[in-house]
Parts: sequence; C-alpha cells; structure tokens
Amino acid sequence: MEDQKRRLQTAKLLMELRGFRTEQEVAQELQIFEDAIKRQKTGHKSAHALGAMFELLVDGELRRLIVCTLVLQMGQQFCGINAVFYYSTSFLTGAVSDPLLGSTIVAFINVIATYGA
Repeated sequence: MEDQKRRLQTAKLLMELRGFRTEQEVAQELQIFEDAIKRQKTGHKSAHALGAMFELLVDGELRRLIVCTLVLQMGQQFCGINAVFYYSTSFLTGAVSDPLLGSTIVAFINVIATYGA
C-alpha cells in the first residue's frame, strides 16, 4: 500500500518536473529508476561493511572510478588550491574593499578556467 502510494507520488512529480505527456513515458522512467535501485542493492547490511568495501575494489569499473577520485583529491591537496579557496577571504582582507566579493570572483575565475580546460 505504502509502496503504491509512493509510486503514484513519484509518477505525478515526474509528469510535472520532466513534462511527460503520457502515462507510458512516466512508466518507462519509473522502470529505469527501479532497475537502477535493484542494480545498486547488495547483500550487505551497511555500505560500510568490510565486504561492501572489498566489492568496490574487486569491481574493475568501480575501482577505476575510485582511483580517479583519489588521484584528483590528492592532486588538489598537492597543488594547494584548497588552501587558496579556504583562506581567500583572509588573503584579500585589506587588498580589496570587500573580501567576500573578492573570494566570489576567485571562485568564478576557477569555474571559468575549469570549463576552459
């Protein structure tokens, strides 16, 4: 009963948010959600269980994603960009009239540079 109620609420939201016009479009989208949920289920009680962690390292596709994420995070630490963003308001105090605006500009430039790369 509760599952059916949640499914109807989800279908209604999908029609509003995604602009679906037919029930068939909604049913297809719901099926995609349900399939994704089934694929993500594991036999572990917790995602923090040792077996679940081991599965992450055994699965080649997931292992590749984890390694890429770790390398990216370590690269940020080594280049010091995190310190620039964390302390940018302190760095800019006295240099500009509004350090918060200066920090916003630094962040905006970072976003633009990221898209350029």
